[in-house]
Amino acid sequence: MAFLFRNRSWFYLAMAIVLEVSGTVTMKVAHMQGSGLSPASALMLMYVLIGFSYAFLALAVTRMPIGVAYAFWEGIGLSVITLVGIFALGEVFTWQRFLALAAIVAGAILIHNGTAMTPKKKKGRVARRSSTATEPLTAGATSGRTVG
Repeated sequence: MAFLFRNRSWFYLAMAIVLEVSGTVTMKVAHMQGSGLSPASALMLMYVLIGFSYAFLALAVTRMPIGVAYAFWEGIGLSVITLVGIFALGEVFTWQRFLALAAIVAGAILIHNGTAMTPKKKKGRVARRSSTATEPLTAGATSGRTVG
């Protein structure tokens, strides 16, 4: 848990996931007998929770690559929603669901491990090209490769 507070972007992403799951589960529970929520109030609560989820997702992507944030937000959110459906709402667990969830989580982890936050800068200066590709290089300009 301390990891989340040291890295605010991951904390924001965790909050976005929790709010997304809460909003989606609220939508399902509202249509169940005896939930205590009317469909209209549940719909409004769902919009508020998902709206806050997007706000936290927006905060998370200010410090992490958007592909990583979105992969975890959707992947973990979908996985948790599926598990809540199975364990709390009585939905059926199948091996196909298990394999799909495993593939989603593995995909999110692979995206995270294969994405760098910022490209590494090469040492040296970058030489400029002439204004068009068909014109000869002007004095002092090179082919655009890094010099030095």
